[in-house]
Amino acid sequence: KKRLPIKAAVAVAPLTNLVDAVRFRPELKPLYKEMFGGSLEELKKRSVQYWVNALPKRVPILLVQGTGDWRINAHETIKLAYKFLDAKIPYRLTMYEGADHGIREFRSEMIQSAINWFDRFVKRREPLPNLKPHGD
Repeated sequence: KKRLPIKAAVAVAPLTNLVDAVRFRPELKPLYKEMFGGSLEELKKRSVQYWVNALPKRVPILLVQGTGDWRINAHETIKLAYKFLDAKIPYRLTMYEGADHGIREFRSEMIQSAINWFDRFVKRREPLPNLKPHGD
């Protein structure tokens, strides 16, 4: 959001919506209150799902999520992917079946996927994908 000079990003089990995170894990509410007041306005300010359109459109993002993650609700990562699609932000969503928060069950595969992502867009400077509807 602050326009850092990055060429690509990987987000593993990202906390994308603190409003819904409090519903998914109510024990977080006192922590958020202590850290930044915990008001709805402050929760939204820290939740990318509420300001997706402020993200740069030229930074491809690899979203990685385990379906067995008890810390981050996998639905939230999927919702973020939909928002990226609508905002025309280049992304790839990889869901690892049954994986936990650290994607431990698929660790080496996930790390290789991240390396490939950075190689593609940083090292080889591949062009961004065409996000406009196309084809035969």
